[in-house]
Amino acid sequence: MLIYTSNIRDSEKMLSKVKESEEQLRGIEQIGRESAKCIIEKDYYKLGELMDTHWTLKKTISPDMSSPDVDELYKNAKRLGAIGGKLVGAGGGGFLMLVVPDDRVRMNILQSGCFEQRAYVPFKLTHTGTEVIVNDS
Repeated sequence: MLIYTSNIRDSEKMLSKVKESEEQLRGIEQIGRESAKCIIEKDYYKLGELMDTHWTLKKTISPDMSSPDVDELYKNAKRLGAIGGKLVGAGGGGFLMLVVPDDRVRMNILQSGCFEQRAYVPFKLTHTGTEVIVNDS
């Protein structure tokens, strides 16, 4: 799932802290390699767990990596059945990317009321890179 958080973040401020965090960056790089393997092997449960670990590790770099609002959204999504996720995007706002086990959990999350005023963005993984098929906004 991909949910637009509508939060604005200062990406330049965060990126400077990331550059200073060599140990965490090595961990994040390893998680990235393992995540790519999970996508190729379609092991989405493990991918969700890795994204959760990545998000936890990344938040140790700077308190500006998230906000109380986004942390609450994430906590609610996990409570409702999401396996894991992380905030993606920077600067003008971010997206909360979640791995959910099935459509039932996705619908529970969307209908929970926790994500009111948030934009759910349907997407799928492809081998051709980023493509915008329809943009109704």
